[in-house]
Parts: sequence; structure tokens; C-alpha cells
Amino acid sequence: MKFAKRMPVMLLLSFVMTGCVNTIGNTSPIFCDTASPIYISRYDQLTDYTAREILTHNRIGHRLCGWKKKAATKTLALSPVNPTE
Repeated sequence: MKFAKRMPVMLLLSFVMTGCVNTIGNTSPIFCDTASPIYISRYDQLTDYTAREILTHNRIGHRLCGWKKKAATKTLALSPVNPTE
């Protein structure tokens, strides 16, 4: 009988103690540790959906991780691979 009377007190105490958890260490989003900007070339053929997804990904990275826009650089103009040839 004593156990039944103590049970509500023990449950309440356990709830109070679990609410006191602190986070220690790096609080930056894990996204920034694993993701990087997605760059496309002029030869990439994207659907509208894929283009929106890339833009969303890069905007999130800019907001959370401080990604900067890549400066326009000149690259060697390679002709695209045509699999039908």
C-alpha cells in the first residue's frame, strides 16, 4: 500500500528531472556539417521541380550556414556528352 501512495510522487519527480536537460556543445545545425551548395552548369537539364528543390536547398544553406554566392568564373567550355552518338 505504501508503494501505491508513493507512485504519483515518484512519477512527478521523474517528469520534473527529465525537464532539466541541457544541451552542451555545438548547437549549429547538423545540416551545415554535411551539406554543401549545389551548383549547376549551363549544360544541366533540370525540370522545374528540380530547379526549385536546388534553389530551396541553397537558400536554406545561405540562411543556416552563411553560404555565399559563388563568384562567376570562366571555365573551359566543354561540349556536352551526347549519348546518341
